[in-house]
Amino acid sequence: MKKLRLILMVLAAPAATLLGLHELGGTPISKGYDTGFHWQADPGNNRLILTIQPEGDLSCWVRLKMSQGNAPFTAKMSTNDQLRVYKETDDGGEQWIAIAKQSQTPQDKFNWTSGASLYFSGNDNSALAIHDWYVFSNNKSFDSKQRADWREELFWIAAVLLVLALAGGILEWIDKKQSKPAPFSPQLCVEGIIADVEGADEAESTSMRSILRRVLIEGTRVDDALVSIQLSDSKKRVLWFKTAGQFRHNLQFLIDELARYLERTKP
Repeated sequence: MKKLRLILMVLAAPAATLLGLHELGGTPISKGYDTGFHWQADPGNNRLILTIQPEGDLSCWVRLKMSQGNAPFTAKMSTNDQLRVYKETDDGGEQWIAIAKQSQTPQDKFNWTSGASLYFSGNDNSALAIHDWYVFSNNKSFDSKQRADWREELFWIAAVLLVLALAGGILEWIDKKQSKPAPFSPQLCVEGIIADVEGADEAESTSMRSILRRVLIEGTRVDDALVSIQLSDSKKRVLWFKTAGQFRHNLQFLIDELARYLERTKP
């Protein structure tokens, strides 16, 4: 159990590392600049609404993988800035569509203002859906669906490791709290003597210790403490005298030894 707690607590280090990499991004593990790209359908207007969550404005161009059809496409910002949309290439039964600045230069980056939405529309009433995407930003590593999915998986892996580490810490705290030694008291000495009482066998030892605990710790009368013992009345009395005699002998030995130690402390 101790090893398990330690293993769980050690998981805090990789959890913190992975969470840090997720927040920083742009590392070999957490690849790409997290643009916060998101899309949702707006069927009432036969369009998609694309959003990002960068720190400030973003200069970029966007590449979308979609089913064949729906062409021609149009795109504009919620700020009413018109964008250029063109097909880059076919990919089996799908196609790659580029969204760029309204110019004749392919992949010319447009300014995606922070908080603005991009409206992407098709030419007919067929449902629009994005199967894959890339966001190529200026002076930053590109973002993509694959990288975003991996960053999300990385976050949840780190979160699970962190929860396990916290569980290990809680278990360690509970164990230390439970294993905290009891404060010194006369009862503690009595309980120690009771634990050392020995009978002829394990069953008798258990009965003797049980009787002493009930009489000395719980304050039960001797006759009441002996009721639960499965012996005849005469044998119960014999057991009690044996039990009490052994306890008194051990207690007297402790008192004598304590007196010796007390004598040594005299100035």
